[in-house]
Amino acid sequence: MEKTLKINIAGAIFQIEEEAFELLRDYLNEINKHLRNAAGGNEMIEDIEARIAELFQSSPSWKTGVLSKEDVEEVISTMG
Repeated sequence: MEKTLKINIAGAIFQIEEEAFELLRDYLNEINKHLRNAAGGNEMIEDIEARIAELFQSSPSWKTGVLSKEDVEEVISTMG
């Protein structure tokens, strides 16, 4: 059985598998690293996190309980 975590993204609570969380964390850290010093970077990061939350909320896995690594990979692919 996979360990799961509860996380907050843009004010929405999600339950996510640990491996999926690590992938998402690394993705968000890269975005943060690239945008934090840019003009308007904080707003861009907030917008990206809000969009990720929207995509997760439309995922069938969110409705059934736990986001998987595949869900995170799909969101990353969508976001680019």
